[in-house]
Amino acid sequence: MLAVATRIDDITEIRAKIEALRVYAVNISESKQNCKLFAMARLRAERKAGQVMLLLPKRNGARPADTGFIDAIPYEIEGVKPSQRNSWQTIAKLPDDLFEDLMLGCIQNDDQEITTSFFYKAGRIHMDDKHSTQPYQRQQPEAPEVDIEFARFIFQRAKHYFWRSMDARTQEQALQDAIEAWKAQQAEGE
Repeated sequence: MLAVATRIDDITEIRAKIEALRVYAVNISESKQNCKLFAMARLRAERKAGQVMLLLPKRNGARPADTGFIDAIPYEIEGVKPSQRNSWQTIAKLPDDLFEDLMLGCIQNDDQEITTSFFYKAGRIHMDDKHSTQPYQRQQPEAPEVDIEFARFIFQRAKHYFWRSMDARTQEQALQDAIEAWKAQQAEGE
């Protein structure tokens, strides 16, 4: 049924039936593998819905009807929430081979559930990698070099102030005064 469905409402109806079967299977303590098969079918329905939505014409905003523009039917009328639309379209943008590899990995790993959230995150990472010149890697900020003598001097100067009772401007001025005193001390030492 899913392979021949081309309308959003048909696909969401199939998805709802699959989800009902999955929930029923969980409630009757069906094997984990069988529950995963229902989750896999539900995810395929969501991906198909996302692919169909990507092909639909975009809405033309708040233009009046007499402009001659034809508005697409909003997804909300068809029973799809905006958050679902976003997730499903993101999943639909995953390449087929990557989607199938992720699906296979979820099936083989007993601890990994097949969820829309997992595949949505995978889609976001794929899109980020696709749009960047280098693959995504979290950059660790470099620790700034600290001049211990300078820090000790500033701390000694600042401990005489009541920082909690000072406003930000006064604190900044106190730090500037301490820095100027440090510079003067360094100049005398040279």
